Amino acid sequence: MTVLNRGQNGCHGLPADGIADQPLTVDDLRTLSDDGGRYELVDGRLEMSRAPVTTHSLIESRLMFQLGRLAPDEHAVLRGLGIDLNADRTHHRIPDLSVIRADDLEHPGLTRPPLLAVEVVSPRACSETITPSASSTPGSASSLTGS
Repeated sequence: MTVLNRGQNGCHGLPADGIADQPLTVDDLRTLSDDGGRYELVDGRLEMSRAPVTTHSLIESRLMFQLGRLAPDEHAVLRGLGIDLNADRTHHRIPDLSVIRADDLEHPGLTRPPLLAVEVVSPRACSETITPSASSTPGSASSLTGS
């Protein structure tokens, strides 16, 4: 995973105009050109993830099928839906799969926590430390997503 701050983002289509000390927001994230990358915000820092490998995609597909089969009709199982996790709009995560109430569907992403967020993690990623942010509390969406 690559982590960038505002001062480094001019090359990604984000402003780097003397405001390097300010956290990025979802509004900044939406100004990115679509280069196929997966970008998330954690405490106002931009994180770019690598493309998933075959095993990851296979696990994700099987989970999506099973969750979709078991979910009640008033729920939706979605892949790669962005979720804004705080009022400051400096936390934006994209779980591999989300289960939401169909009535909660928003465009371009959610502003309410999903009922379930699933992140498929590779064995290599398990060796990395995931540290909860100071703003997360036990049971909150941000603590459940490892941010």
